[in-house]
Amino acid sequence: MSGVHVDAGLDCLPSLTTCYYSYVGLANLGCTCYMNATLQQFFTMPDFRRGVFGCEVAPPNTVMHELQRMFGYLQGSARKAYNPQRFTQVLVDDGAPTDPNVQKDASEYVWVLVGGSALRCLHRDAVQVLDKHVPAAGHRAARQFL
Repeated sequence: MSGVHVDAGLDCLPSLTTCYYSYVGLANLGCTCYMNATLQQFFTMPDFRRGVFGCEVAPPNTVMHELQRMFGYLQGSARKAYNPQRFTQVLVDDGAPTDPNVQKDASEYVWVLVGGSALRCLHRDAVQVLDKHVPAAGHRAARQFL
């Protein structure tokens, strides 16, 4: 996983275990289904996931660091769900951390996630995946990254 360090169980929900071969989900922190669905969709895109893991390990308390950490758990944890609270604290929207109690639109969330410089280190293959699956976001990302 390209040096991504996963702290055993710190951000997983400890009482919920699952079979080793099952998918790991994201805990819903209130109104975060839009965020969870978007992040899980990005995780299921192999080129995007490789792009995230292919970046240098990001400094702590950054969006890329928390995304690498989350994807590490989604890929390798035996737990049923990962708690994305730390991710909501570092992803800033309108000058404040993401509020898990405020419902948002998934397409607007993609713009918040991709529109900033947090994902700048993604490799071209990850940008091409965005372009293919989320055309408006991909074109914006491509202009920023290339």
